[in-house]
Order: sequence, then structure tokens, then C-alpha cells
Amino acid sequence: MLFLDTNAMQDWISNDSAKNTLVEGIELDFCRLVPTFCDRSAYLAAILPHHAPQVQCFMKETYNPKWHRPLLAKQHFRNKIALLLESSETKSSPTPLQILEKLTGLLLDGIDMLYFPIDVHKGYQDGTEDSQVIYERLAIRDATWCKPRRKWEGHSMDGTDMIRNLFLGSFSRSPQKTHFYETYWLPFERMFQTTMEATNDEGNGEESLNIVLRAFLDESQSSLVISAASPSSRPSVIGGRIYRDFEEWMARDFQRWRQQGATAHDKKEECMRSSTVNSSALAETHALDVGRRLIEFASHRIQSKYTNTQ
Repeated sequence: MLFLDTNAMQDWISNDSAKNTLVEGIELDFCRLVPTFCDRSAYLAAILPHHAPQVQCFMKETYNPKWHRPLLAKQHFRNKIALLLESSETKSSPTPLQILEKLTGLLLDGIDMLYFPIDVHKGYQDGTEDSQVIYERLAIRDATWCKPRRKWEGHSMDGTDMIRNLFLGSFSRSPQKTHFYETYWLPFERMFQTTMEATNDEGNGEESLNIVLRAFLDESQSSLVISAASPSSRPSVIGGRIYRDFEEWMARDFQRWRQQGATAHDKKEECMRSSTVNSSALAETHALDVGRRLIEFASHRIQSKYTNTQ
């Protein structure tokens, strides 16, 4: 069920090549499902045979419960199933077989999956080929018509999710998206998870990200002219005010960045700013520059906070 080709899976496990390791972003052709980039290694560690050397190595050297959520989910449900089976020992309870049959039926027939292919090469101008517009529309759907009745039943897309996809939407090709995500955004997210672990801070990691994003905006906006009639002051269904503020700031910063030209730090990318380069390439270079500034700001902020707590 989890693998398109179980023989290929066994061959991959048996191959002792250094390439056959569970690393971030790994994509294996024999898997039926390919999760989001940062979940792939943990997902594979959860579904591959526990005795596989790749899984053993991952659990010993790489696994971190702060961000390898698929493995945490597996452990959670394994413990729940164990409790259910223990309670079935009483005469009035269903047998273990009945419990497992019911769970299997729920997995096979009780889960709905939303699947829709996206073609971004037909030249439509209605937003259906803009990945950020598509993501915003999904977020509206998630926050309105499909919103769970109880908060603990699901996790809605927040401003941090929307800002991440605003960055990724600046890139037209998948390799560039992956480079930005690996180099800037993923370290930015995990920076706070690691810091909270080191300082025994039990706060919400997403709230910490939002606080730093707001502080980054406040500092960066001091050099920009901000309109008093900015629509960011109005409430927004998706992403909240932080997303709208960041989206508007990024557009203004792009204009400022383009006018100023290459700085000493960006000499390697100076050629990207010539008039012969299209706006898409400029937007990609600007997103990389903002990513660099963001992670430098966050690193300095965390270092200062950590020093002050000593």
C-alpha cells in the first residue's frame, strides 16, 4: 500500500551505497507518497522496515523529535493502538482482531484526499497559474468552509506558512525553490526550535517565528516610506496582518533594492541586475537577498537573547 514497487524498496535497502541514506529532501521512486521537503526523511524512517540499516542510522544519528514529526505521529498512534488492544482483554470489549479490522477500514475508506493537478503553462491571467494565488485560495478554503469545529482537530495555515510560500513563489523552477528552502528558510525555522530546546523554553515555535518576522519588518521598514492608508491595517482572513505587512514590505523593498543596485555584499549577483535580465530573475535574486538578511537578523537576535539570559 505504501510502496509502488516493494522489490525496488528491498533492493534500495540492500544496496550498501553511501547514496542510500535518509537525508533531507530525499525522493524515492518506489514510494506512493512524497511528503513535503522537510518531512521526507522522517516519513521514510517511519514506513521503511525498522531493521533497515538506513532507518537504524537515521534514528541513531539524525532523528530529532523537535522537527521529525512523521516519526512522532507513528509513535503516537502506535501507543494508542497498544492501549486499545490492552483494553480489549476484558470480555465486554471488542477483540484485538475486530479493533484492527475497524482501524484498517477507517484508513482505507474513511480518509478523503484532495488531489488536483496544476498546469502553469497555459498562459492564463486569472491567478490559476500563480502558485502563491493558488496557495492563498487553499488557505481561504482551509480557514472558512473546511475549518474544523474544534481547534485541536487541525492546524490552519498561519502567517509564517504564507510568508514562506511568498518567498518560494518568487522562484520559477524547483531547484531554485529547494536551494532557498534548504539554505535560508529551513535553518530559519529550526533555529528557534533548537534555541527553545537549549534554553528549556516551552513556548510556541510558530509564535516565536512571528515575533521575529514582526521585529524584522519593524527594523526594515524604518528605511522605507510607509503609506498611512496601507491596507495592511485591515484584518485579513488568511495569514493575518503579519503576512499582509510582509507582502507589502517585500514589494516596496524590491523597488528600493532595484534602484540602489548591487551592494558590496552582492557583487557576485551584480550581473543579475542589468537591464537585460527579466523581472522574474530579479525577483529571484531579491528573494535570496531578503532571505540572507532575514537569517542574519534572526541569528543576531537569538544570540543577543541567549547572551542576556546567561
